[in-house]
Amino acid sequence: MANNYKVKVQIDIVECTDTVTDAPNRTSSGAFEYVMSAEQAHSIDACEQILLQTANPQRRTVCTVCRFRRPFRHVRPVLRRRYDGSTL
Repeated sequence: MANNYKVKVQIDIVECTDTVTDAPNRTSSGAFEYVMSAEQAHSIDACEQILLQTANPQRRTVCTVCRFRRPFRHVRPVLRRRYDGSTL
């Protein structure tokens, strides 16, 4: 019988003093983040675009992993730890 897979998504939008970025950046935990301006944060269209841009690299990584019979053997070790639950 095939294994099932659970999909979890966590989105945090928090106020910060970091410098605004123009593209998603990978953090040390393997997640991606994008720092937007206050003006962008007040625009639903800008927020939606930034959210999609930030989530897309992670989504592609996860979808690529799921295509393999042994899904975690092709993922970098830091991401493997994150996805198998040993490091969250």
